[in-house]
Amino acid sequence: MEDITEKVFDKLSAKSHFQLAQMRFVKHREERIQYRNGMPFNSSRQQKHGVGIRVRANNAWGFA
Repeated sequence: MEDITEKVFDKLSAKSHFQLAQMRFVKHREERIQYRNGMPFNSSRQQKHGVGIRVRANNAWGFA
């Protein structure tokens, strides 16, 4: 993750007209177990990752 952050901020620093740049990493994990008649019959795991970038440049906001 630090490599991604470094690359993004290196590219942003090449631009001289931004006032603020923020980066947020999100990781969400979920586990489910379903029961039928008191007995487990199904289970699942899910994992999601994401990145959000917010930049303020020339008095306007940009999101990615």
